[in-house]
Amino acid sequence: MNKVLVFGSSGYVGQEFVKQLHKTNHIVVCAPSHKTYKTQSCVTKLIRSVNPVHVYNASGYTGKPNVDAAEYEKDKCFFGNVLLPTWIAEATDAMKIPFAHVSSGCIYNGHQKKYTEKDEPDFSFLQNNCSFYSGTKAQSEELLKNYENTYILRLRIPFNNEHNPRNYLTKLLNYNTILDFDNSISHKEEFVNTCIKIVNKADVPTGIYNLTNEGHVNASFVLDLFKKHHPHLKDKIEKKKFFSSIEDFMKVAIAPRSNCILDTTKANIQRVNMRDAKEVVEECVKTYQLN
Repeated sequence: MNKVLVFGSSGYVGQEFVKQLHKTNHIVVCAPSHKTYKTQSCVTKLIRSVNPVHVYNASGYTGKPNVDAAEYEKDKCFFGNVLLPTWIAEATDAMKIPFAHVSSGCIYNGHQKKYTEKDEPDFSFLQNNCSFYSGTKAQSEELLKNYENTYILRLRIPFNNEHNPRNYLTKLLNYNTILDFDNSISHKEEFVNTCIKIVNKADVPTGIYNLTNEGHVNASFVLDLFKKHHPHLKDKIEKKKFFSSIEDFMKVAIAPRSNCILDTTKANIQRVNMRDAKEVVEECVKTYQLN
């Protein structure tokens, strides 16, 4: 039976890859923690020893509790978001193994347009306007797009119905003051399912794909759904405040944030599109696992 190798298998998204891949006709091998890799040769040796048919990378540095942490741990962020995925791409390309890398849509900022895969990042080190986290994600894409066997699969603001600090819905319930802008979002389970589908469909070419649910949402919309489906939370939600502007938000934040909408036409053409964002968010709010 063929093997698949998963990096970042213990994370919020990585656990879902392992769960769904176990349902396929593959043996799932979970790579050790990224802390064990000191050199590129260590990564190459691991991949060669497993000899997988596909490699998935759901690892990476986001920071706890949020991307502000990356401003203080730049070495860890750079290693997790740039060095490690590049080392994996080097090895998989040499072995001609399809490599699916979980990237991020947080390399764009603004609402003048919907960003396509052809748009150059405008929230990056080159513009000197981004968080260190977003800068590393843009930098890794610039490197990874040169490898023939690599899929760059963009996740944006993951959510589902779990009570988890990485879940967008959980964050909105926990924050007292909220930034309220339209954004693309990705349902975790559907995103992972789509990633696996892309790698296993022989007719989907490698490259960059925006994998977000159709349309967009904002915080106000989500919180209104919580009041609708969980009336006992109404008082708590109505006590929340909203930042009046980005400038107001930056008075309490360390790093700037990305707010944008991604165009999903390319995924639609390949028939790997995801469901309507508002519909899926309401589904998750209805079944959200309140503690």
